[in-house]
Amino acid sequence: LNRRIRINDQRIPLSQRNIPLNSRTINAHSHRSERAANCPHRPRLKVTLVRHLRRRQLRTAADIEHFRPKGKSFPNGVVKSGFIGYYWLASEWNNLLLSCPGCNRPMQAEIFGVGKIITMGKHDQFPLRDEKYRCLKHGDVAALQREEKYRLLIHPCQEDPEEYFEYVIKDAGKGGIKAKGGLRGIKAERAGKSIEVYALYRIELAKERARHLDDLQNRILGIQHAMITYTKAITDLDKKFQMDFINNQILLLLKFEEPDQKFSAMSKQLIGEFLATLSPELKEMVGRK
Repeated sequence: LNRRIRINDQRIPLSQRNIPLNSRTINAHSHRSERAANCPHRPRLKVTLVRHLRRRQLRTAADIEHFRPKGKSFPNGVVKSGFIGYYWLASEWNNLLLSCPGCNRPMQAEIFGVGKIITMGKHDQFPLRDEKYRCLKHGDVAALQREEKYRLLIHPCQEDPEEYFEYVIKDAGKGGIKAKGGLRGIKAERAGKSIEVYALYRIELAKERARHLDDLQNRILGIQHAMITYTKAITDLDKKFQMDFINNQILLLLKFEEPDQKFSAMSKQLIGEFLATLSPELKEMVGRK
């Protein structure tokens, strides 16, 4: 437990984290710090890895997942002759992602809104739009680059998930997730397949999103009540008090949009819809146009 590792030049004892100590997690972290230093996505990875590991201490278990699986990947149950996985990318920094067990490990779970229980979780899946473009050989850089155009999973360090997903934030289905409206072609397929493969529609996760929405909506309701009180205020002092309160509560609400916050993308969607209803005066006060 005293073994120490490097993530983006930050030394973090394994004993301070609630990550399973097995050969998979230890080997995934055993790469040299030079690889992290040369990573083109280093700033974003520093936010997603170091901030979550060090500041929030990860209250739940986590996996170091291989985006392209180092073991076998059999799309639709069809074995690709001679393909044994992307073993040569097993220690590649850009192929390593932090994942919760619910999104990564195969397990039985109920589909939200459907009631059907199926086995879900990424595990060794890596679906392509066209299987004939799968890279099969170690060192075939050109083939790997061609394959990129046909992958059906979102890479969260290379793409912004907010461009692919939107959330059901009210009425029936609250807490659900779906492909963003207006997507076409490969982006629409990538959004739908990522929801499926990453198990983003599992009922436990959807219920947790719904609880988070309830909390935000209660906060917004309090701001709306304060706005009504402001319009009925008689004295300038009362109006100033209510306006200061409203401004302060909106600024606190905006903190839920920050990238280190839970469900920040969904929070941004809900808060954005609320802010669109504000007067130009209030929008200017909180720095929104």
